[in-house]
Amino acid sequence: MWMTEMFLDALSIPYIVIRSQMTTDQRNACLCILCLPIEQQVLLDRKDNSLTAQMQEEV
Repeated sequence: MWMTEMFLDALSIPYIVIRSQMTTDQRNACLCILCLPIEQQVLLDRKDNSLTAQMQEEV
């Protein structure tokens, strides 16, 4: 999995990773992003902390 993430990072392709250690709120925030139009998805940061903060502002 980490090699796939490195490859996507190298290509500057935004992606979302849902991990087992994430809280339910963090997982729900990731799922909300998948439902956004593509233009809005690209603007979101991929880091967990800022991703959660941005999603709370959006919702």
